[in-house]
Amino acid sequence: MKSDFGAFYSSGKTYFVHPQPIAKLLHFGIDVTFLDLNYTKYMELLEGEYQDEEGNWETGGEEKLITHKAEVGLQVGPSVHLKITRRNWRIWIFSLCTFLFFPIL
Repeated sequence: MKSDFGAFYSSGKTYFVHPQPIAKLLHFGIDVTFLDLNYTKYMELLEGEYQDEEGNWETGGEEKLITHKAEVGLQVGPSVHLKITRRNWRIWIFSLCTFLFFPIL
């Protein structure tokens, strides 16, 4: 099924566990989405069978099947934020390269 139209609206907030970032780089928090609305409209063409006037079954004919889907949700989950500035981007790249190329065994 392919969607013809879709829209969403989301409203939430992040509550940080630490008031200051760890090593001036890393924040841990909890994300809370208070309102999450989704709407999607699907349309599918179905080829069906039908019975003609004489009672014989024939294939063909297309029928449009239109489906509307709406969702309302609330979400809570952990989050990690990296604070990259001009001052600390070299430290961040060095740390990332060290983590990727020299893993702890």
